[in-house]
Amino acid sequence: MSHSLDARASHLTFRLEGQPVPKGSVVALGGGRIRPAAKGYATWQRAAMLTLRSQHTQQNRITPVKHQPVSVAAVFHVTRPKTVKRSHATVPPDLDKLQRAVGDLLAQSGVLPDDAQIISWCTRKVYSSGAPYTSLDVTWGDE
Repeated sequence: MSHSLDARASHLTFRLEGQPVPKGSVVALGGGRIRPAAKGYATWQRAAMLTLRSQHTQQNRITPVKHQPVSVAAVFHVTRPKTVKRSHATVPPDLDKLQRAVGDLLAQSGVLPDDAQIISWCTRKVYSSGAPYTSLDVTWGDE
């Protein structure tokens, strides 16, 4: 899991290791408690949060100010199911639910003050040629 910062401090790049897990539907546990329906979300979320916070801290916690527009590019490198032969990742998880998970993680980790600042997304879902991971580019400022 890596992170870099360009010279203008307006661009951060992250690499989150592991199979990306979507955030979408929830399951009621009773007593007013809920959990994400996707198996493995809590585990992936914890690992991603640790990476984002750690790498962000290493770069002096440089973040966009509240209400500053942010653009996010994300490529989700997912594991190809053994029986799937097609070249495009047209299998679950849904791209919009993966995007939702990343937006929430960026805000919860402190990389962004609020995921509502994201005004532009460029996302792709591809099959990984090795271990699955997610690459993120977060840009703000005059770009």
